Amino acid sequence: MLAKFVPVLILVLASLACSYLAGSQPAETPAAVSTSAALTATALVPALTAPPPATATPQPEPVTVTPEFEPATATAEPEPATATAEPEPATATPEPFVCALAYANAGSLFCLGADGTPRVLASGSQILDPRISTDGTLVAYQVVVSEGVSQLWVVGAAGGDARLLVGAGQIPNADPALVNSPGHVEWLAGTHALAFDTRYFPAAGPVGPGEYLNADLWTVDADSGALNPVLPAGSAGSFRASPDGQTIAIARGQGLDLVNADGSNYRQDLITFPSIITYSEYTYRPLPQWAADGTFFNVVIPSADPLAADVHADFYRVGVDGIVQSLASLPINIVFGGSVNPPRFSPNGLYAAYSLGQADGSGEALHLIEVQPDGIVGDVPFEPRQGLQGWGWSPDSQSFAYTVIPGIEAGQGLAGGFYPAISQTFAAGLTALRSLDWLDTTTLVFLGQLNHGDWSLYRQILGAEPALLAGGLSFETTVDVRN
Repeated sequence: MLAKFVPVLILVLASLACSYLAGSQPAETPAAVSTSAALTATALVPALTAPPPATATPQPEPVTVTPEFEPATATAEPEPATATAEPEPATATPEPFVCALAYANAGSLFCLGADGTPRVLASGSQILDPRISTDGTLVAYQVVVSEGVSQLWVVGAAGGDARLLVGAGQIPNADPALVNSPGHVEWLAGTHALAFDTRYFPAAGPVGPGEYLNADLWTVDADSGALNPVLPAGSAGSFRASPDGQTIAIARGQGLDLVNADGSNYRQDLITFPSIITYSEYTYRPLPQWAADGTFFNVVIPSADPLAADVHADFYRVGVDGIVQSLASLPINIVFGGSVNPPRFSPNGLYAAYSLGQADGSGEALHLIEVQPDGIVGDVPFEPRQGLQGWGWSPDSQSFAYTVIPGIEAGQGLAGGFYPAISQTFAAGLTALRSLDWLDTTTLVFLGQLNHGDWSLYRQILGAEPALLAGGLSFETTVDVRN
């Protein structure tokens, strides 16, 4: 029951917009640099520790056997002692540099390590969307080369030569009038392989609104550059890889599928549904959300017409084995009903947050529900607020971060709890927020503005003041955190 679930919620001012970079050249070869005085860094995760030194194993004393009744013999002269070489001291193998946080800003790619030291990994123009490998030793990123066209690159977290992995030359379109680019990109956990889909763009320029998606699926090995086609064009859709990197969930306009990362065990139409009307050129595809243990994902599918009187949303749980459980159906509009939609599931898969706009114009009300295998338990609404935006759950599934426009306390983010309802200052003077990620159960990293100052990256421990990680950034800065 929800009475036993007492999450802490983070309320901060949000000023959100989206922009897309265009018209530039590929990134130049990156150069490693020392700590920049313009960047103030704070450690994000505990520093790496070296293994304890080896200790010598004591040797047993030699056993001397005295023979009985042997005649006495002359005593042999002892051999001259020889010097015993001292063993060379063991040399500890240095730990590899691990990237804890990566961000792209003003044509450069930066990385903060576990000790908070900033490094420049690549420089050029129009670098965006960094993605840190699960072991933290590589950072993938995209480079915009012309309008609507980008390339996928990778660089070591310690610096070195950046390498082009995927561009139009590696994934050519069968139609020479169209240029392919990598689209959504995810690292496959425990590997140096990336899963990605592609989009196309007319070489002569856009011809109107639309998605321009190839609906395919690929993997690429970041070490060797080897490409592997997983699903051909037209057969896939949006995708999400499981936390163990072994299985990929595919969401199409009328069905959900599972496939192994190597393309085997393709299971189509685990769930089917009619096309959802979006009243636009875009196809609605449900969002699979994996549980942290990788054994299942949750998904919510809206009814066909989100403006119809019988609007509703169906909740499902799909196991990695392909077994589907129907959880519940709620009379809610998750297409046009609120900004925190589709519902956001907690890492343990047992809770979800969504929002609904109020008919009286008072804003949106955040709702939290408990999702059990045998159905949904309870639905707790919060006071309607203006400008509501959702940012996601903490790793322990106990806190959901969201933003609102404060009223009389403008410029302050507030934190509130369920029972009793308590509010506290989150970041005094916060006037805008661009992105927010959880580092652990009590620590956040966000890109925002304090007192209308520069866009900056901050590390925020709940109940404390935010610590500056990097200042002088821009609204277009993109960030990734290694969880």
